Amino acid sequence: MELFHITTGVLALLVLLGIFFKLSAILIQMKSQSTNFVAYGEEHLKQQRELLEQQAYTLEQISENIQSLKDDVHDMKFVSDVFYKYKLPNKKERDLFDRIEIDNDFSEGLNRSWRSEE
Repeated sequence: MELFHITTGVLALLVLLGIFFKLSAILIQMKSQSTNFVAYGEEHLKQQRELLEQQAYTLEQISENIQSLKDDVHDMKFVSDVFYKYKLPNKKERDLFDRIEIDNDFSEGLNRSWRSEE
């Protein structure tokens, strides 16, 4: 009977040692994973920070470009208002102005010739 108790004790001790070593291996694996997770987390945070900085720079550039575009549109509107206010003559109007100029030159020529006759 005593042999039975010793054998049972040894078996229990071996089972407990097996459980201890298994738990120890699990604990080591968990520490390794947590170290990897922390390293991955730090790298991920670094990449996110760089991405956010790049996005902030891009947004600043877009903001500056929008202001430049607003200025250009304002200038274009000013020029179009000037064109609208002082529109250029079309072909028909240019022909009329040319005829008026020719008629004026002709009239001045006639006036000069009549004055020279007097």
